[in-house]
Amino acid sequence: DKPNLITQTEPGDLFLLRNAGTIIPPYGAANGGEGATIEYAVAVLGMPEHAGTILAALDDPSTHVAMTAARALARREHPQHAAAVLGHLDRFHLWHPRYLAAMLAGVGPDSARYLRRILADETKSEWSRAVCASALTIQRDLEGGDLSAAVLQRGGSSELMASCAVLLVATARPDHLPLLRRLSSS
Repeated sequence: DKPNLITQTEPGDLFLLRNAGTIIPPYGAANGGEGATIEYAVAVLGMPEHAGTILAALDDPSTHVAMTAARALARREHPQHAAAVLGHLDRFHLWHPRYLAAMLAGVGPDSARYLRRILADETKSEWSRAVCASALTIQRDLEGGDLSAAVLQRGGSSELMASCAVLLVATARPDHLPLLRRLSSS
């Protein structure tokens, strides 16, 4: 095999990306097999040996590189990295909030405490808080429902209020009914 010949390595020593025509799309092009292959290499083959490097990539000037790192770190197998990914959440404001919420919820129940912390923190952007509320909705997190009730009573952007209302409906307890009735009538 030519790459092994050139690098004087044995088959299996290198992670090779092969594609039709040996064409890598330009930066910013739609995600294709190349992005998925690179993400697999980082997420599966690079953890945990290269976790420090992947964590550092969250600060890369390229949001695409940072998001690839976030997707590699936000996995059920690596819940300890959820806080680091959430600390960079505002960098990903160009990505769809529901995509980010699903990615963060996919870490599993171990991420809920970090998601709740951001939802409750009024110094965080309302956009980040709304993404966290959506992730908690996917997880059906009951404590997140209580937090969403408190956020709804204080008010906020329409995006934050909508995300918290959906979370509250998904996790409502009988003591939330008066608030839900009040919200539905307004």
